[in-house]
Amino acid sequence: MQLSSWQFDHRPWYGWSISTVIHLCLIIAVSLLFMPSGDGTSERLDVEVTFADVGADLIAVDSFTAELDSLEDEVAQDDVAASIFEPTDALAISSPNEALAIGDADGAGGDGASTASRSGHSGGAGQTSFFGTVARGNSFVYILDVSPSMNARGGKRLERAVLELLQSLDQLTEKQRFYVIVFGWETRRMFDSEQLIPSPIPANIENKRRLRDWLAQIQTIPGTDPRKSLEIGLALKPSAMFFLSDGEFNKPDHGKFFGDDSAEAEDVIESGVPKAIPIHTVAFEDRACEARMNGIAKMTDGQHRFVAAPDGRGSKSSTPTVSKALKKTVSSFAFSEDGRGASRDSAVDEALEARAAYQLQLAKMLESTAKPSMARRYYERVAQDYPNTHAATEATASLHKFRDIAGP
Repeated sequence: MQLSSWQFDHRPWYGWSISTVIHLCLIIAVSLLFMPSGDGTSERLDVEVTFADVGADLIAVDSFTAELDSLEDEVAQDDVAASIFEPTDALAISSPNEALAIGDADGAGGDGASTASRSGHSGGAGQTSFFGTVARGNSFVYILDVSPSMNARGGKRLERAVLELLQSLDQLTEKQRFYVIVFGWETRRMFDSEQLIPSPIPANIENKRRLRDWLAQIQTIPGTDPRKSLEIGLALKPSAMFFLSDGEFNKPDHGKFFGDDSAEAEDVIESGVPKAIPIHTVAFEDRACEARMNGIAKMTDGQHRFVAAPDGRGSKSSTPTVSKALKKTVSSFAFSEDGRGASRDSAVDEALEARAAYQLQLAKMLESTAKPSMARRYYERVAQDYPNTHAATEATASLHKFRDIAGP
């Protein structure tokens, strides 16, 4: 039978329409099948569909999750910003050094805030002090000069330094750690250990007493060469180091105790990680090494302090051997039984108190003469340079007053 023209012309169109509807349904079904489930993931889905029957080109269906990706990135950036700018209550900081990170003070060699913020060292950590310098952290290394000049004042110089070290240890808790090194030309590690890789030990009462007994038997060593001690101390990666010496550095002949005779103490520090570990220095009863010790503190963001002899005169006379009185005094030192010894009044000598009080009076005088900026700077110096003194407490209170007046 012959088909009419209408039937011949429109039957192909009719079949093509049905095919198109079927393929559109398939596209919708596939899209629904691969559509994100709404669980917060932002994975991109690409769908490819080919229309073979009608010869259509490849159609790529992009997922709408591109916008979700962009939104997720913005939220992540906001979280990072929030963690960086998280507010801190300045009044909750315990140490005057931490509360005051304002100006450089003469001879400070750094501020307490930088000390407290060492990465990985100070979070949730305790603190201790050594001749008035406060440091926060979980691990401390003490480097002590035991050259013959430390026997000055009939052995009282060395006795004073050793007792201060023990008082500093008494402030540590069992969760903190310590290590002690003494030096002349030769270097002696704590307990005369010969470990290839030494490590700080827990500050429990047993280890403190063991260290006390070792120091009671210590003998002086000729010369003053701290290079090996500094090298070992830096390798231990403590929160901070306390470094005490009473004289000019010198080297043994022909590098007997140190391979490179051309290196200096500063070179040893520079070869490590400068400013990663603060070295708090003490020029002890003799200004001969003060400039150099101050320089070491500054290059490591540590603090420097000169500690004068109690009578104000740094006697250079010494004896070749440690006195029996020192051994007896050190051996009788009593640690706090609970391992949480408070900072002792004797740890802050009267000379420091007198200097702090003098600086405080200058600050008060400047404040009374309507020179607040200069007064504030002097208060900062007292709080930073003389922590653990009555003057520092009063200076900190005055600085809080200045901050309250200035407003947030």
